[in-house]
Amino acid sequence: MKKNVKPDAKEASFNLWNKIIDTVKKVPAKYKALIGAGFFTLSSVSAESSDFHSSDKNETASERNYDAVSPAKRSKTISFDSAVAKQSIKAGGKYKGVDMHFAEMEAPDLGHLFESGMNPYIMGKSNGVNQYLGLYQMDIGGTMQTFLFGIKSKDKTVWEGVAKDYPQLASLGKTEAARRGKSFVKMFGDLSKNKDFRHRMDEYMRIVKYEPVYAALRQIEGLDFDKRGKVFLATVMSAANQNPSPKVISNIYTQALARAKAKASKNKGKVATADIILQSYEVRKEKWGLKSRYNEECRLALDWLKFEDVMNKIHQEREKHQKKTAELRKPLKEMTKFRPVSTLVAKQPEKIVLPNMSSQLVKSAKERKGR
Repeated sequence: MKKNVKPDAKEASFNLWNKIIDTVKKVPAKYKALIGAGFFTLSSVSAESSDFHSSDKNETASERNYDAVSPAKRSKTISFDSAVAKQSIKAGGKYKGVDMHFAEMEAPDLGHLFESGMNPYIMGKSNGVNQYLGLYQMDIGGTMQTFLFGIKSKDKTVWEGVAKDYPQLASLGKTEAARRGKSFVKMFGDLSKNKDFRHRMDEYMRIVKYEPVYAALRQIEGLDFDKRGKVFLATVMSAANQNPSPKVISNIYTQALARAKAKASKNKGKVATADIILQSYEVRKEKWGLKSRYNEECRLALDWLKFEDVMNKIHQEREKHQKKTAELRKPLKEMTKFRPVSTLVAKQPEKIVLPNMSSQLVKSAKERKGR
């Protein structure tokens, strides 16, 4: 059997290394300066060389045993996992019985979950009659009519509708009674699984339902509506789904801001987005009831906000790093001249063209060949 000499070679090399270090240690101090102080740093890493030797036998095990390394050696290293654990950050979880993944969530999804349980086919009832359909629980009367066929205001098209892009759906949903039918409900639910169709619904809700609410919230001094981020926006959408009145929603967030300001003043800090969100749900509970829903919705919003804050910090640090890296690389690019690939390709040798020779000269050349 052929012997595997690779491990033996490694063993011999490390033994030789250790012998060199031991010999160096025995050199009298007065001669060390002559040899060079830099060489004696070998003795300080002898222990590390033996560690490397043992880890080389099983690199995978070494990586798994990272936590066994002394804290002093890794004091300057912070892993993402440890940072997340320290701040109790969750990447998602089960809310209202549905697994939610924060990295995949978009702002409308908060409302989708608590309006429909993320079920695009669900019909909600009003006075015992099916009246609301889908993720947004759109009213199948006026809201669905305008979503499908458009809205005009003073001869101006506010929303052109989706009928021309989804003619089959429009054909099935010409009347409110037809929109209660199984065929329309199934097609609407099937389409809602498609991201493009969902975005058309999001766009409709933004233009028709939300923009007037946003305009009202921008008038609240100190709320800083456009600077509060995606999760804050999601809570506003959720409130507007239930009551699209700009005046009602403005009143909720005015009270929420006042309570958050009182807390910030007491703690001598800034008004936190998390506190405004928390207080907005407290106000909604007082006005609209639904305590269990708002407790769960608030829990999701605050967990999601923590995740977004951490991810934003990571992106900011990454951008800083990329900027510094670009600054370091810039002078190197100026020093290195660009060499196009074409200059590195060998040129084809030129074809040698012999002059015309008379038959006598050719015959003479052939006779002299080899001489």
